[in-house]
Amino acid sequence: MRRRAASARSLLAAALLAEGKRDEADRASREATEELEKHPGRSADAHAIWFERSLILEAVSCEGAGEEALRRA
Repeated sequence: MRRRAASARSLLAAALLAEGKRDEADRASREATEELEKHPGRSADAHAIWFERSLILEAVSCEGAGEEALRRA
């Protein structure tokens, strides 16, 4: 169930970013990746959650900020 919550937060983050709400997108994405880290193990969506995190970091920070998240994807 927790993994589904992380996936839902990541999707919310993508929608918020598309609406230009960068701070809210960053918060939702950060919560999604924190949820993944709290519950280690296999997840079918982990790569997508980390990829989305990299996109959001690139949007809210300077260039190159999302590289670590992209490596984790």
